[in-house]
Amino acid sequence: MEKKLSGVIALLGVGIVALPTGIISSAFVEKIQERKKGKQPTCNCPHCGKEI
Repeated sequence: MEKKLSGVIALLGVGIVALPTGIISSAFVEKIQERKKGKQPTCNCPHCGKEI
């Protein structure tokens, strides 16, 4: 009985840490992608680098 209870508590502990970490990291990646899109033009000339 004690092993089962400790296993459930361990899984809950991992879940409590993993869920917010996934949410925060996905928001972080989304922000980075938005910044990259904002700074760089959508289509550049491969020779001179100007926006097409």
